[in-house]
This record gives sequence, C-alpha cells and structure tokens, in this order.
Amino acid sequence: MIAAQRLTSVTAALIVAASVGGCAMGDGVPASQRDLPQITLAESKEFLRLVDADLFARFPVEQIVQDYRRPNEKNTIMGCSDDLEDPYKDGLYLTDGGAIYVSDAVDFQGIFDQIFEDYNSNKDWDAAWISRQDELEINILSPEGYSIYISVPISPNEDDEFRVSVHSFGPCIPTPPGLNAATDFEY
Repeated sequence: MIAAQRLTSVTAALIVAASVGGCAMGDGVPASQRDLPQITLAESKEFLRLVDADLFARFPVEQIVQDYRRPNEKNTIMGCSDDLEDPYKDGLYLTDGGAIYVSDAVDFQGIFDQIFEDYNSNKDWDAAWISRQDELEINILSPEGYSIYISVPISPNEDDEFRVSVHSFGPCIPTPPGLNAATDFEY
C-alpha cells in the first residue's frame, strides 16, 4: 500500500507539472504535439521505474531465482508517428520493463489478485485482466496514459521456474528540441 501511495504522489506531481507545463508551450512546438501531456522524459522514466519496482516487489525475494530487471539501464524511445521519415514528429514515448524468474512456491493467483485490487481501487487508475489460456496477465492504465502489463505463464519452464514479465509504456509526450530519431533512441 505504501508503494501505491508513493505512486499517487508521483501521479499528483505529474498532473501538476502537466497543468503548469501546458502554459509554457510556445512557438516551435508542432501542432500535433500541443495537446500531449507535458511530461518530460525524466518524469516518464521515473514513473515507469516506480510502477515496475512496485510490481516486482510483490514477489518474495527468497523465491526469486533469476533477476532480469534493468533499474540502471537506458529506456528505449519510440516515436508516436507512423511516419518512418520522422517518427518523433507527433511525440514520443518511453518503454521499460524487465523479468524475474521465481520458484513454483509463489502464490501467483493471490499476488495477481492483489495487484488487480490495488491498482483498480486507486483513484482514476484502471486494471483489467487479459484473457489468456496459458498465462495470467493484467493491464494497468494510469490517468496520464501509462500502460503496464504484468504476466506469468501457467506452466513452469524446464527448470520449474516461472518468468514474471513486466512491460511498461509511457504516454506520448512532446519531443524535446534537438532529439533526432536517427541517433537518439535511448534515454
């Protein structure tokens, strides 16, 4: 619950930044980006990392047998436009995520039920079960448009371990001046 409160604080800060930042938009901002939330790359990265950390923290440390989280690595930048010549013209978004392998002693259904309940009861957030026959998966959507997926297969791998994956995506935000899609694809 403390992590959820921390996320609520970050969400509030991002909402304030977006409302204040909207006043600062001036010339040079493409029209296609004027209605985007005024969230910086740094804010987006911090938010993604907080949510990812909260989700991974739900699994008992003593049950984690392999850890493929990337807390200090750069995030991939993706363009919001389908224009291959200028993918950042309509804004960009960050991706994040990682994976852990856990033993079969973990109560996956209980953990996923709690994730669903915690995020769905958080004001203006939405959590939805994704129907799959071979895995548990939840999609979480924040008020600002962050989308996070957490999943685990129903069956273990050959080592009797389960891969818990988190894939997270920020909302489309304005492209910072000078960012070049040909050379700037990580942050």
